[in-house]
Amino acid sequence: MSRAVTVSRHYGAQSRNGTGEKIIGVEEEELADASSTKLRLVAKIVVVVGARGGEERDGRGGRARKSIMPKIKTSGVKYPDGWELIEPTLSELQSKMREAENDPHDGRRKCEALWPIFKINHQRSRYLYDLYYNRKEISQELYEFCLDQGHADRNLIAKWKKQGYERLCCLRCMQTRDHNFATTCVCRVPKHLREEQVIECVHCGCKGCASGD
Repeated sequence: MSRAVTVSRHYGAQSRNGTGEKIIGVEEEELADASSTKLRLVAKIVVVVGARGGEERDGRGGRARKSIMPKIKTSGVKYPDGWELIEPTLSELQSKMREAENDPHDGRRKCEALWPIFKINHQRSRYLYDLYYNRKEISQELYEFCLDQGHADRNLIAKWKKQGYERLCCLRCMQTRDHNFATTCVCRVPKHLREEQVIECVHCGCKGCASGD
């Protein structure tokens, strides 16, 4: 028994056919035969844009299915009100992030190479978190825009809103699978319960992020 499987393939290079139409993507529908590991090509649908903005058509002359190619980001981003007030700080943090990523890290342990990156990620996430939740100086639209644009760690902020994780340094330090005996990182232990008062997390360099410290 056979079952139809739709396999989408999109090619980065654009080309034009004999009619002057620009090919922007290709979808291939293949048939998977249960008795064979081979895939037999059944139909090929070529998504085209007419030279004069005509409708999309497939390779058989009919109307093509809706293209599933991802949206292409352009520079014409519409920034919400208030963006100009926080842009300098976010740009500065972004520059520091690039420097941290490009740092050769000579003479340091392998794990220490990631510490500055974790620190800056925490810093810019906390900056937006405080502006929105504590100081209430930015709108929800601007806050969500910053998260969508990658200016803060959405998952880390989600943890800060839960009791006991208000000062969490990074997500890795709370994951039990990354630590011995299925526990959390030493930086999550309150100061009054630590055997050593001065600690440094091996994952991100945190010196303590337990709530109440």
